[in-house]
Amino acid sequence: DLSPRLLVEGEEGKLLALHNDEDPEKIAETTGSKISQQHGVMVLLGMGLGYLAKVLAKKVNDELALLVYEADPGIFKTALHQIDLTGLLGSSMIKIVVGKHADLGSQCYYYMLKTRGTVQVVRYEPAFRLSPQLYEQKWKNEILHYTNTNLINHVTAHRLGPLFVQGVLEQIPHVVTSLGVNRLEGLFTGKPAILIAAGPSLRKNVHLLREAKGKAILISADTVLGYLLARGISPDFVVSVDPQEETYSKYMDVDIPKDVSLVYHPSCNAQIVQHFPGLKFVCNSSMPTYEWLKHCWPDKGSLDGHVQCQVHLGFNLARALGCDPIIIIGHDLCYTDDLMHVKGGSYLKEEDETNLVKKGVKTSNMFGEIVGTYPVFLGYKATIERSIEAFSGRVINATEGGVNLEGAENLLLMDAISPWCEEKTFQVSSIMENLVEVEGDKPDWDILLGEVKGRIRDYFRLKRVSRHLLKLMDDIDECLKMYAGNDPKLDKLTDQAERLTGRVSHYSKALGLLQLIDFSLEEYMWKASTDAVDLIDDPIERLRKQLDRGRRYYTGILNAAPVIEGFLKELHSRLERQWQLEGCGLQKSPDMEGLNQIKAYVDIGLFDKAEMITAPLVEKVAHPHVDPQLAKISVQVSLELHQISIARRRVKAFGKCCVKDPEWDNLLNKVETSSEKWEKRIQEVEVREVATPPPLNSGDFYYRLKNYSRARNHYERIACDSELLPAIRGEAWFRSSKTYVTLEEKGSKVFALEQALALAPADPKIYYDLGVVSLEMQGVATAEKFFQKGVEVSLDDPEFCEAVGAVLCAAGAHAQAIPYFEQALLTCPTDSRLLQEISQAYQYVFAVEPTA
Repeated sequence: DLSPRLLVEGEEGKLLALHNDEDPEKIAETTGSKISQQHGVMVLLGMGLGYLAKVLAKKVNDELALLVYEADPGIFKTALHQIDLTGLLGSSMIKIVVGKHADLGSQCYYYMLKTRGTVQVVRYEPAFRLSPQLYEQKWKNEILHYTNTNLINHVTAHRLGPLFVQGVLEQIPHVVTSLGVNRLEGLFTGKPAILIAAGPSLRKNVHLLREAKGKAILISADTVLGYLLARGISPDFVVSVDPQEETYSKYMDVDIPKDVSLVYHPSCNAQIVQHFPGLKFVCNSSMPTYEWLKHCWPDKGSLDGHVQCQVHLGFNLARALGCDPIIIIGHDLCYTDDLMHVKGGSYLKEEDETNLVKKGVKTSNMFGEIVGTYPVFLGYKATIERSIEAFSGRVINATEGGVNLEGAENLLLMDAISPWCEEKTFQVSSIMENLVEVEGDKPDWDILLGEVKGRIRDYFRLKRVSRHLLKLMDDIDECLKMYAGNDPKLDKLTDQAERLTGRVSHYSKALGLLQLIDFSLEEYMWKASTDAVDLIDDPIERLRKQLDRGRRYYTGILNAAPVIEGFLKELHSRLERQWQLEGCGLQKSPDMEGLNQIKAYVDIGLFDKAEMITAPLVEKVAHPHVDPQLAKISVQVSLELHQISIARRRVKAFGKCCVKDPEWDNLLNKVETSSEKWEKRIQEVEVREVATPPPLNSGDFYYRLKNYSRARNHYERIACDSELLPAIRGEAWFRSSKTYVTLEEKGSKVFALEQALALAPADPKIYYDLGVVSLEMQGVATAEKFFQKGVEVSLDDPEFCEAVGAVLCAAGAHAQAIPYFEQALLTCPTDSRLLQEISQAYQYVFAVEPTA
């Protein structure tokens, strides 16, 4: 075989072969045959002289791209000189990327869009041996992170696109009345924040949050709000991102205090914002629907960088508030006891969550143990790690047993909050009350209403143009079937189509808003724009391809436009009514005061605005003489805002005003039903979730993390607690002795074992460890005393006897080991391993030296 090979000097100065010595081309063919991907992107990490790259290039087609990466420009130049690589250089579906600092992530994204597929990484192992850190970094930090993130975004856009559009448009009436997150900047500088996610480990630490209230800013994911309130824990902020209706279901029959503030992304489920009783803060969004209208109101401030879930938004909120450190709990990002979320903390149905657990993939938790996870969680992990890296403060991962987060310090929640436990409490709600709406927060109603009405007109015209163009395309198709050269009719039809196509560009704003309504249409047109259809030489073939593209595009517009058009008409109607209620540019009519104004706000779903008028009206009238209409609507508004306690008080106060009123009876039933459900939920809180965990768990946590100094401190604290049982204290001393081994504190180990022995004299493992220490420090005779005592307290423990025999053999004391093996054999006479060990000991003791 005359195929060239390449030797390269590695990082340690050794020469490394980048190719098989026998037949590099055959090896490349064999490797390539094992790769069966049909569409998407193949990424070859490491090129060498390009043998494998040439094989993979043969698989490339319109749906399968190849991205070849070589870190060393010298290797790439050598390959160009030695090997014919023309097969890699002539296709738009193949890209060669060279250099240490090349951006592989964006290249992957380009070809993911182009092929509408996923990424498969092919590791060229010689390259990984040559530059292991560089290639691992490219693989994990760029390709895996970038593709996971974009895969999540794409799946989300495909699955939830119309929901996002609907949610943002339904949200606009609330956005224009909500405060911006920029009003929160630096409000709690230097205070710790605790981000509370819905992972299954939350139940281990939820009880500790009561101690943290008033000492740290509590920021909760929306799905876990009811879980916390049922346990008497009221967070300071709730963050909401997801648009699914199921997310709002977590608020049903939950009594929400008014001093909890909501921070929401405009894409979140509009019902959450509509029915939330406390202060509401909104952040800007990069979604086209929001971008289109944001010039109509004052800037709200941004928090949506790297946001894929509530925890990401919560982290950004904590940073904006000026909090440091940021403590994260319940963000497992892996399965604990085959659960994805704490009970009641997921908007998924139980069977759906169970199926996802079954289909999960493997990862490792913070202890290095293999656990199950959901692929999307790995994308969330990469995103939060990027946020942690960009944060100059301290981040603590207090999620017990969850995945490790790079850049965060792993601590128990008790240790994370202990520095602030003695701090003076502060009232978050009293600080928040000062953040009232001011005149400068108002939208420009004329521009806002004009924009919405203008897009409604655009969609009407776009539909008309699209129908006309599709009819023209059918006519052109008929002409092409009979085409035999020059055809004036065909020329006339194509001219008409070009003129109409030119008019479509006038509606660019309206077209941009269709992206998420039909995300596959957006991807199709992006792909079509990269396929160079308009550069095809043959005019008839070019025209046919253009017709195919046009039909897909304009049919897509006809399907998507009516959907968003309906949303916009509903939005315009609500905004117009809201504008009138606000009295902007109009003289308020008498019927827009008091009870009528409350009803009008209720009709358009602005329940918080209705309550602002209701509360003072209810307070200033004598209850026996209150207007029955006001009494009923006040209870209705309380229920709509999930203020069950207030609704109950109003029912009790106004009951005599609404005797024999069916509408009142219906409200009364609703209040009683919600109250019963909420009380039942509180009563069902499991005792084990708020009980003190076993005392040794804290030391065990750090021991598993290999944080031996913290483990020692926890064990010693337990060992010195005179209120605990002697057996627990003895076990704590014993476990602390294990930490001294790694901390190289032998004297302390002996002291700890002596203390353990005094408290737990019947525990054989203490005698064993004392014997091992004696072997190391004093000799066999002293060790045997401890071992013998251990046997006395554990006569029927063959494992103990075998362990003693093994350690004595290892120390060369085979004669002393035999009695222990014999003791073990009394219990397990047929144990083959024991028989082998005692046989070897006999051979050492009774072996006869060979004569000369």
